[in-house]
Amino acid sequence: MSLRGRLALATALACLAALLIGSVLAGLHVRARLAEAMAADRELARGSVARMLAELPAAANPRQELEALVRLFDGATNVRLSLIDGSGTEQARSYLAAPRAAVPGWFEALVAPEPDASRISLAGYAAPIAAVGVRVEPRSELAEVWAAMRLGLTILGLVAGLALGFGWITIALSLRPLDRLALALGRVGAGDYTLRLPRTGPPEIAGLAGRYNAMAERLTAMATENRRLSEQILRLQDEERAELARDLHDDIGPLLFAIDVDASAIARAVPAAESIHGRAEAIRGAAGQARTAVRRILDHLRPGLAPSLGLTAALRHLAEDLGRRHPDVAISTAFEEGAWPAVVEAAISRAVREAAVNALRHGHPTRLALSVGADAHAIRFTVADDGGGWRGLQAEPGFGLLGMRERLAALGGALELAETVQPPGLVVSGSVPFSAETEATAAASVRADDGAKSLDRTAA
Repeated sequence: MSLRGRLALATALACLAALLIGSVLAGLHVRARLAEAMAADRELARGSVARMLAELPAAANPRQELEALVRLFDGATNVRLSLIDGSGTEQARSYLAAPRAAVPGWFEALVAPEPDASRISLAGYAAPIAAVGVRVEPRSELAEVWAAMRLGLTILGLVAGLALGFGWITIALSLRPLDRLALALGRVGAGDYTLRLPRTGPPEIAGLAGRYNAMAERLTAMATENRRLSEQILRLQDEERAELARDLHDDIGPLLFAIDVDASAIARAVPAAESIHGRAEAIRGAAGQARTAVRRILDHLRPGLAPSLGLTAALRHLAEDLGRRHPDVAISTAFEEGAWPAVVEAAISRAVREAAVNALRHGHPTRLALSVGADAHAIRFTVADDGGGWRGLQAEPGFGLLGMRERLAALGGALELAETVQPPGLVVSGSVPFSAETEATAAASVRADDGAKSLDRTAA
């Protein structure tokens, strides 16, 4: 149960307890009041009967006088007289006045005392009447008490209801800042540290809001620092790849070229029928395969030539290269022109390249669509194919997708994969945000070294 529900339940239970306690106390008070009223009525009735009986011996007809005494009490509210003969049978009795309102049986059973019945014995001159019965029943008093108590309980219930409603409103208003705090914590959990809470409400809630704002400030600073370090790491990785590519090109390339030249010279120097000629041609073939492997490594180290050409030109170069290798696949492009931070362009270039290669390698597409666009805060890309979706994959996605996701996440971006139904295929999309700090950091870095163009031309 929520905190709001618990507080509301506690308030309702408190109101109910107050209502029950009030009802019990009122019932005890009513019972005592009725007992006092019955005692007073009993004494009054017995006094009246005693005075009339004192005059009875001098009466000419005692029986008529007794019957007149009984009729005198007809319509009384609480006292009823009866004439009882020697066998205990009632010969005559008075009737009580009807109460103003009906009283529920449960209420009468809870608060009404037992009826008070007593007898006043008569001497033989009143034979066959042996006694006068006096019975006190607080019916009218009970009806009046029930009407008053019902009104009081109604008022008490209304007050309890108003208190409960006021308490609910107070609880809701007091806990409303907690709803904002829960929303803010959810956004923090999603990686958004921009929301700040107003320090309003009770001091405890305001203190929580202040501590949350301080935490958000620290997380924002940490996220900014982590973003800067991640961009620096990615930039250093790109520089290391470029340096490794230069070493491969400058050191391994000439050696392979020399091997090819020497093997060609040997092959020309000996007749084609001799085994040395075959060995020389094998060396030339191995050198050619080594150059192909070096070019492939250079392509992976400097994918898409992004540092030298820019993102849009690099992606067009990628689309043209894939089109030549896969002439049966219709490749369409929609690239938005723009100048973005170098580290962001490198991440987008690698992600688009990896997604396109995966689509062609693992699926059987007939169409492949590459698109890149941007707004004021982020650059987004999409690679869509009709290669059959997940069922069209011949192998499970491996380290390529994992590397894409990690590289985008390092820059604060995200990668998403979705399957299309008609035609069946996959859509790989992602985004990388860039801020003023990212642009300043990227502007201060070197986007490419002077030897990149010659290296790419040679590797191609």
